[in-house]
Amino acid sequence: MRDMHVHLEYADYTFEWIDRFVNQAVAMDIDTLCLVEHTHQFKDFAPMYPEIANYSDFQHHWYYKKNFRDLSEYTDFITAARKRNYPIKLLFGLEVCYFEGMESLIDEKIHSFDFDHIIGSVHWLDGFGFDLNRDAWADKDPDHLFKRHFEIMEGLIKCELFDVVGHPDSIKLFGHSTTYDLQPTYDKLAKLMKKHNISAEQNGGIHLKHPEIELGLAPGFLKAVKDNGVNIITSSDAHRPEHVGMNVKDLVKTI
Repeated sequence: MRDMHVHLEYADYTFEWIDRFVNQAVAMDIDTLCLVEHTHQFKDFAPMYPEIANYSDFQHHWYYKKNFRDLSEYTDFITAARKRNYPIKLLFGLEVCYFEGMESLIDEKIHSFDFDHIIGSVHWLDGFGFDLNRDAWADKDPDHLFKRHFEIMEGLIKCELFDVVGHPDSIKLFGHSTTYDLQPTYDKLAKLMKKHNISAEQNGGIHLKHPEIELGLAPGFLKAVKDNGVNIITSSDAHRPEHVGMNVKDLVKTI
């Protein structure tokens, strides 16, 4: 089994830290593990985030409280880690926040190093961090936000910079839904994924944090992806070693 989306972010880059992830992967019967970092953690990607930080006081604090690193610190660590032996296949990559109009910067940065895996994710809707704070949805129109989420995802797919679309319907994480039928949207996105040779992610992270939300993609989205022959990648979206491999076995059964 593969767990292709696991974050290192809560500690310094040390071999002892990644060994904890690897050991948990072995315990969970994971044979391929991909460790990734968010682009918002790096100074190199800072030009993408002013709109985010200026959107609200909450988001300003969320962004600027981070201990920003140089991307080279991460890539140097990857280079050193690749010289070691592991009992499983260990990969390294990035989870990139996709912003419309930032394709050139993203292209430059992700190709500045030989990463194994690049995830493209929609986290921001015209500045709004839809997955940060349930209360921030209070004055929002779910129909509008869902439409924007999937419109932005179309650009993510078409730019052909990424290996996989991260958690493609994470917009649902706080339990919101639309008044319109999403199936035509799912079908359109699945066709685009196939055309542009990008994988879809069956991601268990939302369910891990919000057990009341269905595991992985919405049934209609999953059906569209499978009907169109899109490659599907499983991931826990773990942010701590003890969560590596969580839900992956059940996600594998769905594909």
